[in-house]
Amino acid sequence: MLTFDLDMTPTYQMEYEFSMITKQDLRSYVTMGILTKAGYKRILGEDYDKADSQFINQEQ
Repeated sequence: MLTFDLDMTPTYQMEYEFSMITKQDLRSYVTMGILTKAGYKRILGEDYDKADSQFINQEQ
C-alpha cells in the first residue's frame, strides 16, 4: 500500500490566515487525524486540549 506523509500544516495556516477555514475546521482536522495537535498549536498558538475545554464551555 502506498502512503504519503505530507505535512499540510503550512497550507492550513495560510488558509486560516486568509479566512478560508475556521478554528472549528482546524479542530475537526485534528479529530479526523489530518492535522496533528502540534500543527494546531503552530497555527493558532494555543494547545488543542485547552481549546477543547474552551470550546465545550462556549457551547453550554
